[in-house]
Amino acid sequence: MAPTREIIQLHVGQAGVQMASACWELYCLEHGIYPDGLFCDCSINEDCSAFFSCDRSGQCVPRVLLVDLEPSVVDEIRIGTYRDLFHPNSLLTGCEDAASNFGRGHYRLGQTMIEPAMDRLRKLCEHCSSLQGFMMFHSVGGGTGAGLGTLLLERLGEDFGKASRMEFDIFPSPKISPVIVEPYNAILASHVAMEHSDCTFVLDNEALYDVCDRSLSVREPTYTNLNRLVAQAVSCVTASLRFSGAINVDLLEFQTNLVPFPRIHYPLVTYAPLAPGSTARHEQPTTAQVTYECFEPGNQLVKCDPRAGRYMSCCLLYRGNIAPIEINRALLEMRSNRSIQFVDWCPTGFKIGINFQPPIAVPGADLARSDLACCMLANNTAIRTAWTRVADKFQRMYDRKAFFYHYLSEALPRRSFCETQPNPSSSSAMVRCVLLFTVLIGMALPLMPSVRAICTASVSVDRVAACAFNPLLLLVERSGWVLSRQNCGETIGPESFTVPPVLYYDYTEPDHLYTVVFVATESGHPDPFDGGERRFYLQWLVVNIPVYGAIYPPTPSAREYFNLDGWISTIYPEAAVCGPVASIGFGV
Repeated sequence: MAPTREIIQLHVGQAGVQMASACWELYCLEHGIYPDGLFCDCSINEDCSAFFSCDRSGQCVPRVLLVDLEPSVVDEIRIGTYRDLFHPNSLLTGCEDAASNFGRGHYRLGQTMIEPAMDRLRKLCEHCSSLQGFMMFHSVGGGTGAGLGTLLLERLGEDFGKASRMEFDIFPSPKISPVIVEPYNAILASHVAMEHSDCTFVLDNEALYDVCDRSLSVREPTYTNLNRLVAQAVSCVTASLRFSGAINVDLLEFQTNLVPFPRIHYPLVTYAPLAPGSTARHEQPTTAQVTYECFEPGNQLVKCDPRAGRYMSCCLLYRGNIAPIEINRALLEMRSNRSIQFVDWCPTGFKIGINFQPPIAVPGADLARSDLACCMLANNTAIRTAWTRVADKFQRMYDRKAFFYHYLSEALPRRSFCETQPNPSSSSAMVRCVLLFTVLIGMALPLMPSVRAICTASVSVDRVAACAFNPLLLLVERSGWVLSRQNCGETIGPESFTVPPVLYYDYTEPDHLYTVVFVATESGHPDPFDGGERRFYLQWLVVNIPVYGAIYPPTPSAREYFNLDGWISTIYPEAAVCGPVASIGFGV
């Protein structure tokens, strides 16, 4: 077995620290470590150095840092069953909480906590011979998890740039919300974390509640129930980092196989089997069953339906006594039935991990013990529904400046809101695309062949004003842009283009890309022979290209052509007066 590379875990805020209790309880059971940190005799030869620092006497200390701005949640660990497991320096607390305010956690209280936290992280790194990366657990809806968590991510990027950084994020739920300002915190935190996280696994409490209620027969789930369910999924993801297996996956492989472009790094998490403990002795699932269950919406740990989108990548992590041939048969059958849809530019699709260590159930927990399990990490376009929900809630509050002053009073720069909301007076339709692609979904896609505008008909100022409802066009200058009926239905190839486009994925309209092309405007004064009416040439061309689920520009070799007529009237009825845009083909 190759030498183990170490991973340091960070648990930030109330949600993160509570997840730490469930995760490290399960890690200890899997590695045969007692609550006081000592190995049991049967596990003395186990290699657990990825997550634990162990000495020759059998004393193990987790490679972890628990941080919270107020002490109550961490104090529960200090006096709990596993109080002797954690090193005292691994538990860092402040004196007051962030009051569910991103600005307070990031700009005010976070600034007093960041240096002590980074100092303790450096000491943890000094005890690593080959640091692989960091895993952070936090909620983006809370003040500490969102504010201090993103501040830590920024510093990790600065101080440990080459180490991988992965997150397990609790996102705001569609209907269940313990904090009114969750959308503010989530948007602000995601805006910061976008550039500093390599891969972010998305979870939400409502999906976890549904799984506990529907699949595990827990009628009144508590956070302990939810966190133990999350711990099982996390344990399955990290099993290949801690145990030997036929096909193991490390942190870099997660990023390589799940993230097609740097900003498209929000995989969905699914776990199977989900069965209550009462069925453990009577039902044992097969490899095919757990594989099928991983693609069921009811097993998702975030509220969205993957069948409504397309898969860009899919990583299936199996553990237990599983034969690779059984996995191949199950996947071949699913692909032959066309029950799962991949984007056209990702023909292979699946990354498989197999670990021989079977899953272990926590005594008294809700989940039945099984001889095998599977956790699926999938990058699916259906994640747009989670972003859209948060953005819509953000917009409704921001339009009325509700709770706005709480953030400004905590040293949050006003420009932070401006960056996440480019046009405060715009409609919710604008937020669904402009907010999302400028803040969150501004994907760093490869450039297409250089292009120029193809609609050059001049129109009057009145005609330009009629297009003002189009939110995408509000990104440009207020004069000089139009949409024209000229050239509609024609196909123009890349040989005609001279200016490279800017590509954005729209998470509100499935399977579409927006292309914004700059074109020079007409200069000069109004034409006196044209009734004093000033005319403009096309300055920006905004087109909507259906690409059948692919968040990727067509390549010259693909020779694909797309009809763009009628997209405005479909997405923005108010702007239908502008008419359809021309058809563009990108090909050889």
